Amino acid sequence: MNIETFQSLINNAALLLALVVVYDSFRLGTQLHEKAREIFLGISVGLIGLAVMTNPMQFVPGIIFDTRSILLSLSGVFFGLVPTSIAVLMTILFRVFQGGGGVLMGIAVILTSAVLGLLWRRLLEQKKVSPRWPDFYFFGIVVHVAMLLWMLALPRPHAWDVISRIGPVVMLIYPVATVFLGIFLSHHRERQRIQSLIQKNERRFRKMVEQGWDILGLLNGNMGFHPASDSVAAVLGYTLDEMDGDRLSRLVHQEDAVALAETFGEVLSQKNSARKIDFRLLHQKGWWVWIEAVLTNLVDDPDIGAVVFNGRDISARKALEESLRENETKLRKAQAIGRMGSWEFDLNTGMVAASDEARRIYGLASREWTIAEVKNIPLPEYRAMLEQAMADLLEGRQPYNVSFRIRRPGDGELLDIHSQAEFDSERHVMVGTIRDITEQRRAEDALRERETMLASILAASPVGIGVVKDRKFTWLSRTFCDMHGYGEEELIGKEASCVYENKAEFERAGKVLYEGLINQGVGETETRCRCRDGRVMDTLVKAAPLDPIDPEAGITFTTLDITQQKSTEERLRASEETYRSLFNATTAAVSIQDIEDFSFVDANQAFLDNYGYSIDEAKNLKPNQFCSPDETHRCKLCEENRERLLRGETVQVEVKDRRKDGTSVWMDKTIRKVNINGIDRIMTLAQDTTEKKMMNQIMIQNEKIMALGGLAAGMAHEINNPLGIISQGVQNVMRRTLEPIPANLKAAEESHLAFENLQLYLKKRNVVRSLEAVQEAALRAAGIVENMLEFSRSNENTPLPNDVNQIIEKAIALACIDYDLKKKYDFRNIRIITEFGKLPKVPCLDSEMEQVFLNLLRNSAQSLWAAERQDPVIRIRTRKEKDQAIMEIEDNGAGITAEHKARIFEPFFTTKKPGEGTGLGLSVSFHIVVQRHHGQMTLESEPGAWTRFRIELPYVQEFS
Repeated sequence: MNIETFQSLINNAALLLALVVVYDSFRLGTQLHEKAREIFLGISVGLIGLAVMTNPMQFVPGIIFDTRSILLSLSGVFFGLVPTSIAVLMTILFRVFQGGGGVLMGIAVILTSAVLGLLWRRLLEQKKVSPRWPDFYFFGIVVHVAMLLWMLALPRPHAWDVISRIGPVVMLIYPVATVFLGIFLSHHRERQRIQSLIQKNERRFRKMVEQGWDILGLLNGNMGFHPASDSVAAVLGYTLDEMDGDRLSRLVHQEDAVALAETFGEVLSQKNSARKIDFRLLHQKGWWVWIEAVLTNLVDDPDIGAVVFNGRDISARKALEESLRENETKLRKAQAIGRMGSWEFDLNTGMVAASDEARRIYGLASREWTIAEVKNIPLPEYRAMLEQAMADLLEGRQPYNVSFRIRRPGDGELLDIHSQAEFDSERHVMVGTIRDITEQRRAEDALRERETMLASILAASPVGIGVVKDRKFTWLSRTFCDMHGYGEEELIGKEASCVYENKAEFERAGKVLYEGLINQGVGETETRCRCRDGRVMDTLVKAAPLDPIDPEAGITFTTLDITQQKSTEERLRASEETYRSLFNATTAAVSIQDIEDFSFVDANQAFLDNYGYSIDEAKNLKPNQFCSPDETHRCKLCEENRERLLRGETVQVEVKDRRKDGTSVWMDKTIRKVNINGIDRIMTLAQDTTEKKMMNQIMIQNEKIMALGGLAAGMAHEINNPLGIISQGVQNVMRRTLEPIPANLKAAEESHLAFENLQLYLKKRNVVRSLEAVQEAALRAAGIVENMLEFSRSNENTPLPNDVNQIIEKAIALACIDYDLKKKYDFRNIRIITEFGKLPKVPCLDSEMEQVFLNLLRNSAQSLWAAERQDPVIRIRTRKEKDQAIMEIEDNGAGITAEHKARIFEPFFTTKKPGEGTGLGLSVSFHIVVQRHHGQMTLESEPGAWTRFRIELPYVQEFS
């Protein structure tokens, strides 16, 4: 053994002890969960092992010695399986990393040390002993003898050399190091146990303090409070931090502040003194808490140095005391309200004790009274009876329960009294109550009077009254019995169904009455009863519970004979039905109105059909709600007519009304004042004249068109003459200047003019072209005149086969000369595209259909002008579909809204401003197509984009 080996092993052992001490100083594992603590502990032990393994004593390269055997063996003894296993794993991995020829021996030493430590731990647990230093020394020898035995596993050249050189040093140093480390860890474990026990006891004491309801704390000389228990939060709602150092006087009720300050001063003035006091503290949420506190002066105690405050919440006790006081007050009030008092006769002393109400009833003063004095208060005629009742009570024969009358001393008022008492034989005392029943007696007298009066009323009443319980009669009035022809004894106890027409009617009426009782508290129904003589009687039955709180008590009912009333109602109903049938049968719209505000009282079916309202809706309307928007003058007219009606005049008017859907209707009304059932009303008879007015307008329009046709014919004849002269003059000029006929050549020669030069001059000066333009214009004017003549020719209402395409072309020609200065539309600025299909001739009146197409073209032109299109276009299409000729006129104008689309063919409906249109063009066109030609006229449109009118004419039709 050399000194260097010894020093190296000593240094390694010292390093091990130093690392363990450092680890203990920075130990964190005990603050963790049990499993986490074991893992942390194992890693810590492993790191210490790695530290000592990095500073070993190296015998030869690959064969090293360190103190890991000490660490791992004691880890098994003190830390157990899991931490030791983790440390073993870490050191084995590190030893493999270090390498060398002694790796296997090193791993074997690690495992052997750990296993020996765990085995010794198990042995100590079984014997339940704590090891001492000799035990640790012996354990160190065993572990390191085992370590030296593993040296034999080294290669032969080194095994005996290592054992001989290292063995003595190891056996000298390692067992001693084992002793030191073992004692250190043993003391460490004992210290941990004691510290854990102290912490456990401290936690137990803290929980006992915190879970208790007593408020513990210290008060300094300024009454600053330092709470020591969390119960302050449960009692007062404050946290410890919120209360710590705060002056207790800040939370004390104003009424208790002086008393608390005085008590606190008394405690401070005397050593070790204690005082108890009740006072109120303000809860954190605003209410007052009663505290019973004991203040103890421990200012001179060096461990305390303050006044100890020990308080508890007595709010419940204070509330109970207050409740007792309130109950006493309530008892006194209850006795006063119930006019009942209590008294006590002490038969030993002969004195009387009475409550306030008993004294008031008896008229006793506040002084003490004797039994003899009280016995003289009842009237003389009751005294003997009272003496006998008292004697019977004292002898136990019967209870004391008496009623009598007194004359109250002082005011002399007579009172009726009821008294009850019991005898306490042990105390020899009578205890009882007295009650003023004067009002009760008066009420009983009044009740008897009312019962007599009620019996008289029931006898005179025409309404039968009775009580039913469990479906059987228990009481019946005389009127009910007489009404049904039975004696009272014949019905009492019988089932109520015996007076009904049949069992089914009884069940029905009972169900209705029961439902009324459940839902409204009162049941009512009409039913039919059969009298004793077989007569059937209509009755009105009403029922109510005899006792609303107790449904089993029975039902009271009333029965009224309504046979005559039902007969009258039946006649009235028949009369009403007759009236209503006649009222609704007339085709005229009839309405009955209030004479004051013209509100509707009634209306017949024709009225409702005309205007589209139900009767309930009509009754909520006023006449001005029927006015069209353009007839605001109607209100004034209604007022004038009302004055005439009140004078008895009959008013005849024709007005335009508005239906529910917004459409207009012309009504011819006859209005007069009538008296219905003694009440003055306004009756209006109205006839729908809308169609009549439309036909009149159509006739007027047709007359205008006929007049226009006559005017056009006259103008055409007048224009034809100058047109003929112009056309003939142009022909003559052109014939005499352009044609080289002999007469022209001769005249040119006589004028010394070459005919060819004349023609050349006329052509160069465009005279020929001008003449041709005049001739074309004259021909075009002649064509226009011809169209006007054809338009103005009268027809014989006989449809003839006509070429629809040709009719449309004529209408276009007429439209093209139409220019409206007012609306600024001009067909010359509109592109008209025709897409004519091959159509067989259609039977129709050409002039009327020409009028239809002309109206549609004008409407399209006006729509295009309103839309301000840059490229205004009208497309006209014709084609044949099955047995129909289809004509479509489409424009890219402003379009028509859905609201206007629904009314577009109505007479007088127009979207134009006043004075720009009559609203008859499309309605007349619709009439011509649909009514006259049995065709169809429909509209399609997209607002803001386009409009298309579609006309369908049948090839086979009967003209109307």
